[in-house]
Amino acid sequence: MAHRFLETLEKDHEEVKGILEKLESKSKTAVKGKEDLFMKLKQELIPHMKGEEKHLYPALNSDKKAHKLALEALEEHHVAETVLKELD
Repeated sequence: MAHRFLETLEKDHEEVKGILEKLESKSKTAVKGKEDLFMKLKQELIPHMKGEEKHLYPALNSDKKAHKLALEALEEHHVAETVLKELD
């Protein structure tokens, strides 16, 4: 089960990376395309972050170094959520 979860996380990371690359490559005049990509980004990213926060990061708390990385990732998630809200 853990292996499948990690595979899903990796797939999600690649999907989000691809969406971000498409957003960067869109011209400034292609607003509609950017809006659609932004909605897709939110649909992919928010559940992904919540899944990591619920299942992955708590599992890392037993190791001191991993715990620190999990806290940093939680902070990154908070920043990402704030940016998404601002862009909305």
